[in-house]
Amino acid sequence: MLPSPTESSLSVEFVQDSRSLIDCVVIAGIPYAVPDDLYKLRLAKVTQRLRIEDGTPEIEQFEKEYFRHQPHS
Repeated sequence: MLPSPTESSLSVEFVQDSRSLIDCVVIAGIPYAVPDDLYKLRLAKVTQRLRIEDGTPEIEQFEKEYFRHQPHS
């Protein structure tokens, strides 16, 4: 979880042999996403990158948890 803009923030990068081990960073639903065109585009790009297929229960759960920050049902 990232701190709010009023808090200080720190970052950590994991490296091995001077190369970053981080392949992908996802920042979603800040602070509470409204499902507009940009939201839909971001969701599509992130799920495509993560190889989550459209129309599956997995994508619905991903959207609820990571884009809308809703708890498990």
